[in-house]
Amino acid sequence: MAIFKREYFVAREWVLQPTQSEKDWFELDSATFLSRERIGNALPEICDIYTFCDDGTIKYNLVTKVGFCGIGVLFLDKSEWDEKDGILTLKLRGGRSGISEFEYVSTYGIEELTKERLSIKRLKKLKESVKRFG
Repeated sequence: MAIFKREYFVAREWVLQPTQSEKDWFELDSATFLSRERIGNALPEICDIYTFCDDGTIKYNLVTKVGFCGIGVLFLDKSEWDEKDGILTLKLRGGRSGISEFEYVSTYGIEELTKERLSIKRLKKLKESVKRFG
């Protein structure tokens, strides 16, 4: 595992790298993010940006260059992160607009953390609660 460097992690916009899976990254075993600084203005047409704030909250922003219906769009009501001994704990509560609500709590090992790249691997799923509508 990589060494946790708070100055690389906190207050940096992290752009989620797409996968071939239809699942959300927090439902998968691993995820990779690139810093917004590295990508610059070359963002994909649709991308998820996460900011891990100094107060332990997680901000989420969906950036789009195209318009689309809001049904099924990811939202986060309350999200928190914590780090202890190089292990990240992520608590995500939100859903997919008009489709579902969820709460996930998992621990992650940091595979790579530089100013430009963050790769995490899930160590343990502590909670998974999903409520589907309709």
